[in-house]
Amino acid sequence: RLADSLHVYLQNNPPDPTRWDSYAHQLEAFPLGADIYAAWFVRPSGEVLVWSFLDSDDDYDHIRPEPHAWMRHFAIREGTKHFPDLIELLPTRPFESVDCPTCQGVGFTLRTHKNDPPSPWPCRLCDSLGWVEPAS
Repeated sequence: RLADSLHVYLQNNPPDPTRWDSYAHQLEAFPLGADIYAAWFVRPSGEVLVWSFLDSDDDYDHIRPEPHAWMRHFAIREGTKHFPDLIELLPTRPFESVDCPTCQGVGFTLRTHKNDPPSPWPCRLCDSLGWVEPAS
């Protein structure tokens, strides 16, 4: 199902070399989001890729698998705002789990920087899932 959704997205969004999300065509992946440091993509298989702008000069060779679970989950969660079916790539919450005490179950905290408005920041305690295993 995700492969079909990706195919439709790519057909309806031709590559535009002036946009970061055009790499979706080369990577055969959904564009999840970007900030001033990097952009994230996910393949229908669930592999999350990161293109670090700090590592490259617009070089496709610097796209690599995202190494951090908390960032992979956060990026997929952000991607569900545009591609709701991506939710199936996140782990299923176990019945016995509890809401994360750090993020209160939402998977992110709000971070402020200087005079900027608060922005979501991945919760590392729960790996951006919003839940944790109960304490024993």
